[in-house]
Amino acid sequence: MKRFRYGLDPLCLAACALYAANRLLWKPHAGPGFFHGHFNDLLLIPAALPWVLGLSRRLGWRTHDAAPTAPEIAFHTVVWSVICEGLGPALTHHGTADWRDVVCYAAGGIAAWLAWNGKPARRTAVA
Repeated sequence: MKRFRYGLDPLCLAACALYAANRLLWKPHAGPGFFHGHFNDLLLIPAALPWVLGLSRRLGWRTHDAAPTAPEIAFHTVVWSVICEGLGPALTHHGTADWRDVVCYAAGGIAAWLAWNGKPARRTAVA
């Protein structure tokens, strides 16, 4: 088993860099649309989950160093969706609940799971 690198995972580092670039460079100049409203939502799971799982491992709540599992990704996607799209806007009266954000969280989670756990395509010899 290959040890997961948590916050030093290449996908996590790339997602964090893309998040920062979008937040600081692209989003301020983008009008309404994907980069303004949903791009960072796709990056939530690959950018944030490794840090949360690393903390969970240090606290002893996570007992292995394998890549994030489908149940871990699904659980955190649901929890963050409820907090960010339900409780947050309702309690703070700031922000707007948007079901499309939840779709982006889930799509980013699926893509991250495939990157972390997917099997490489089998190569066939060409005769």
